[in-house]
Amino acid sequence: MRMRSIATTFVFGFIVACGGAADEQAPVQAPPPPAPTAVADTTPAPTATADTPAPAPKPALADLETAAITSMVTNMNDSAKIAALYAPDATQLVPGYVESKGREAIQKGYQDWLDTMTNGQSANVRTWTKGNQAAVEWVTTGTDKATGKPWGIDGLSIYTFNDDGLITKDHTYFDMLTVMKQTGAFKDKYPARGVSTLPSGPVEAHVAKGDANEDKNVASEQAILASWSKLDAKGILGFYTPDAVTDDQSDDKPHNFDETKKEYTSFLKSKKDGKWTDWADFGVEDVTVDDGEFTFTEGKKPLTMHVAEIDQWKDGKIVHAWLWMNGVEVAKQRGIGPFAKTAAKAPAAKKDVTSKPPTK
Repeated sequence: MRMRSIATTFVFGFIVACGGAADEQAPVQAPPPPAPTAVADTTPAPTATADTPAPAPKPALADLETAAITSMVTNMNDSAKIAALYAPDATQLVPGYVESKGREAIQKGYQDWLDTMTNGQSANVRTWTKGNQAAVEWVTTGTDKATGKPWGIDGLSIYTFNDDGLITKDHTYFDMLTVMKQTGAFKDKYPARGVSTLPSGPVEAHVAKGDANEDKNVASEQAILASWSKLDAKGILGFYTPDAVTDDQSDDKPHNFDETKKEYTSFLKSKKDGKWTDWADFGVEDVTVDDGEFTFTEGKKPLTMHVAEIDQWKDGKIVHAWLWMNGVEVAKQRGIGPFAKTAAKAPAAKKDVTSKPPTK
């Protein structure tokens, strides 16, 4: 630090003999103190100890999804544990029944379903996962309390997960008419599908690769759906191989191509004002997963049906198709059998307030 020199003048008047006082010396002003020097903080950063462990890393989304999908079947008979797999504001739609909004409503609907059965069991068959979306094929069996008869169905659930691994949207498909036929609650001219049995082997799990082939298959699926909106049976069937198999879970058995051609041609011929609205469409390896809403007019009556489909592709053609829909949905709108009285009150699936079937 530079110091400024200070010149001081002293005036002395001595009266030595008598010890007289001399003039006082002018005080010298002290220099200002030096500015403090910054000192680096050498305190070590806190480290994890046995008392304060480092936080565990968050599990990968794929692992959270697998855990939830597994819990769905292992805790099948516990509605509270099932509901805990959903986000508080989650929605769940089982076509043919009112949409559940929120965890509490989902738990109530599931418990209502459990109350109709004994010996309920469930197992997953196949899964297809891409990002936060997953499709799960499952089998559920039980005994109807009202009739004492066993039933078994094959269903499909399409889930959307949040980053914490909770389900935010659930579209669950299966044919309730099949259950009713198996237990004797409903009869028509069509035979019931046989009672499904639980699979014994491991779950067949598929995960999207995110490659060009998956994108190509999704584009082809979109082209088929456009043909459905046009009610164009020829355009739809043009995407099937001559030996393709169509396995509609609401039918009593799988169909070969000729049977599928006859069925689709007959069905679409009598319809007009077709429109397909896509809800989900994604590719996983050699299949596409799709679900959505198909509206059309039959005679003068507008109808709505929801369909989920797994299509297996090879060289741009479908070699195997699996479909799920709920026959109760359209039966209510048509007023068939025990649903005759509900048709006028509930023309659309979302207006019905009948107890909900299973959440998977």
